[in-house]
Amino acid sequence: MFRIGRDPFARHTVIRRSEDGTCRWCGGRNRHGRVFRYGVEDDMGRVGWIEGGFCAIGCCRAFHNFD
Repeated sequence: MFRIGRDPFARHTVIRRSEDGTCRWCGGRNRHGRVFRYGVEDDMGRVGWIEGGFCAIGCCRAFHNFD
């Protein structure tokens, strides 16, 4: 797991892990030929994984309508 962002007011951290496959939004892959699975880890250490693999956080946000 790799931490990519922290929101101290919401008290959660955005994390990702690398997986095989293609992007659920654009059908592509990152430069290493893999996709990322994104999740949210709260301060207690619990992780909620977001559905689907994506080549970048932008594709994940567009697919799930996150701002």
